[in-house]
Order: sequence, then structure tokens, then C-alpha cells
Amino acid sequence: MRQELIPFFVKRAFRKKEKDKFYLVLGDSGMGKTTFMINLYLRYNSFFNVGRQYTIKLLPFGEKRILEKIEEIKQKVDASNTILLLDAFDEYHKLLPPEKSDGLTDDVRFRQVLNEVIEAVQDFREIVITSRTQYFPGQEDKPYKLEIGRPDDGGTHTLVKLYLSPFDERDVTHYLNLYGSYSPPLAA
Repeated sequence: MRQELIPFFVKRAFRKKEKDKFYLVLGDSGMGKTTFMINLYLRYNSFFNVGRQYTIKLLPFGEKRILEKIEEIKQKVDASNTILLLDAFDEYHKLLPPEKSDGLTDDVRFRQVLNEVIEAVQDFREIVITSRTQYFPGQEDKPYKLEIGRPDDGGTHTLVKLYLSPFDERDVTHYLNLYGSYSPPLAA
């Protein structure tokens, strides 16, 4: 189901009392993941967002001490009333294989690092993480189960995956028509 991401988060996800609180926004390189996070942060903090009830923080995974920064935030604010936006998980230095082999596959290292991050952020109200799709090939419809238990029913959290899709067929046609005549190819 296609929907606009910023209104989804500002009007639904951040106001709900549902179980989901971990969101992963995936997109290929150059698709606008960082721009999305900046705009989400600004829109949520906007004077016009009268439904704003929580503090929101934005951190890039390019920050070498990101887990320490997260701990500092938890000491300064009430994490249960704070939305945490974490940008560019794929750029996190712990995902890179070490110079001396540790015997882990990229997939195992990815899962360990993601679980470490989730453990560090689990006390926050909502967590939105962006990443390139390279760590999730062929898993578009499969939920990613986290090893963090839910306080309400004893199950585990699921990482809700959303995909950036800047243009659909109609958007492409509209955009191309701005610069000349365009007819979509006929189906065979």
C-alpha cells in the first residue's frame, strides 16, 4: 500500500497506542532517506503540528559514538516520551568487517549490530531507522523479528519495514511531461 511517509508518521504512527514502535525505512542510494528524516524532524517540530506531544531527536549513524550519544539523550530526557530518528544505519562503522577476521558473515554481523542498537534504543517511545536496502535483499514482505520482548503480551517486537518509492508510473509520466511529450510503452 502506497502512502506518504511524513504524514503517516506525524498523523498516525507517532500518535498511536499500537504495539509497533520500531520502523525501518529502506531505500536505495540517493533516494532521499536523509532528506526524509530531516523533513520528518522539521514537520514534527513545526508550529503547525498541534498534535505534537513528544520530544524528537535526530542522530546520524555516521557519528562514531552514536551509542554513547543515545545514552546521553536517555540521561537528559524521558526516553518513553521521546521519538528517536536514526539515519543511515548502513553507514554505521560496526557493520564493516574488522581488519582481522572475526569469523562472522556479513549477515550475522548485521543482525548482531542491529540487535545491539535495538537494545540501546528500546526505552524510547518510537524509533525510526533509515538504511539502504542492501541488508534486506528479497525480504520485502518478511517481518524482521527483534529479540526484544514486549511488556504487554510476552511476544517479541517486529521491525516494521517501509520502502521509499519517490515515483510511481503516474509520477514518472507527469515529471517527463514537464520536459516534453512522453507516452508510456505499450504492454506486450
